Amino acid sequence: MKKNPIQKDKIEKPVNIYKNSELLQECQSIQEAGRYLKIQTGDKYFRFAQIEKGYIYGDSWSFKGATYTFTTDENFRLKRKAELEDRQKEKFLSNK
Repeated sequence: MKKNPIQKDKIEKPVNIYKNSELLQECQSIQEAGRYLKIQTGDKYFRFAQIEKGYIYGDSWSFKGATYTFTTDENFRLKRKAELEDRQKEKFLSNK
């Protein structure tokens, strides 16, 4: 079963990385997760967007036959999801 890391302070946003449903790495920040994933996969990109979509919306990311998923502190996830939804609403209203 996947576990959500607990946010210990307001600066660090912890992220757990899973590869094929197995815990691969517990990272203290999104930046650390991006750096680790880049090295682990040999990818040339950091994939921050995939990490964020993963821990907010539960999206998975597939690369070279492996499926990666991401979790974070539930309170942070809900707060970040609300921020993104508010941003989308503002963007929609400004385009009317």
